[in-house]
Amino acid sequence: MNAENDIIMNILYSPAVYTNKSNYPVDYIFNENSDFFLNYWLLTHYELHDLPDTWQPDDNLLSLILINWDKIPLVADLIGGYLLRDKLSLDREKFMTNPCLLAFISLPLLHNARLTCYETTIDTTSYGAAFILNIFSDIPAALIQRFFLCFPVGMELPQIHATKTPGNINLLQMAVNYAHNY
Repeated sequence: MNAENDIIMNILYSPAVYTNKSNYPVDYIFNENSDFFLNYWLLTHYELHDLPDTWQPDDNLLSLILINWDKIPLVADLIGGYLLRDKLSLDREKFMTNPCLLAFISLPLLHNARLTCYETTIDTTSYGAAFILNIFSDIPAALIQRFFLCFPVGMELPQIHATKTPGNINLLQMAVNYAHNY
């Protein structure tokens, strides 16, 4: 078993490591022995699927995301901030509380993502999550289920059109690099 398979196994069977706390049971009590029970609860409560038996990541970009799975919320926030950088000037608090986002949106990156409509609230994380899911439109349902566990319950994704173009791939890779070094 190689390192990538170990990472995939952790994503599949240790969701407590990356799950947003809003997905936890309401009466959950944190202690050092509870990861086993929390993992079991998450797997059964959300009826998480297994990967197909022969599935393997088909490209280096997906492998990069799998390796940095625990950083997906930050990666999504950075990408969403970049996509909404023109709108963020209205939300100065976001800049003051997140210097990494400020540095990231100042990069001169090209992308081909089209936002079909702007929501009334500026939620950079949901825009970034929608971008990532559009880039990886062919990943198995098991990974999509676990992807949503990384984010707060009830997060709605806006409509975005993004495909695997060189600009979009570069935007995603740069966001992963920033998230990894932050």
